[in-house]
Amino acid sequence: MESLGARTYHLDYHDAIYRSDGGQYLYACERDLFGHIHPSEVALANEVARSISNLFSPGVSSLYAPLGVGNHVDHQVVAAAALAFRPQAGRLTFYEDYPYVERPGALTRRLEDLREARWSAELQPLTVGCIEAKIEAISAYQSQLSSLFGGPEGMKLRITEYARAICPSDGLAERYWRPLPRSIQDPQAKADGLEAVGLL
Repeated sequence: MESLGARTYHLDYHDAIYRSDGGQYLYACERDLFGHIHPSEVALANEVARSISNLFSPGVSSLYAPLGVGNHVDHQVVAAAALAFRPQAGRLTFYEDYPYVERPGALTRRLEDLREARWSAELQPLTVGCIEAKIEAISAYQSQLSSLFGGPEGMKLRITEYARAICPSDGLAERYWRPLPRSIQDPQAKADGLEAVGLL
């Protein structure tokens, strides 16, 4: 965070692998960690939303959150918290969870599973300097480099290749997702009691 010039604020929540219920871990294996949110934590997203509410100026601040691609339970909780916080956020933006978004079909499945809204995709062009800053920040997360990327060099290559792959021109980009306002939801979906998901 320091390398990006960002200030940090830590909430009083443990990572999923450390959370327990009566002495038993809620997510005891990798399958649990990338599965459904534990029944005892169904209210956790609302708790997180309340915890961050005093950090924002209602209707003014922008909120960026993970979309939850790959279904890591912590990412799912934070995405749900961001959606719960949406009425207070001036601008709500979701970023693609990397490297999970590289998995074929993972992004589409997540957008369909959310069933929250029609989604608007936005590409943000990146300079070489932006990619270098991103790589430097990810490099600081050393405990994940080997398991997710096979090491620092693999991470650098994959980050750059993905940024190039999603850019329609010969450049680099990141992709963000925004839920469209409910007022312009698909009227047929609303009539059916469902909320449509559109990959725009």
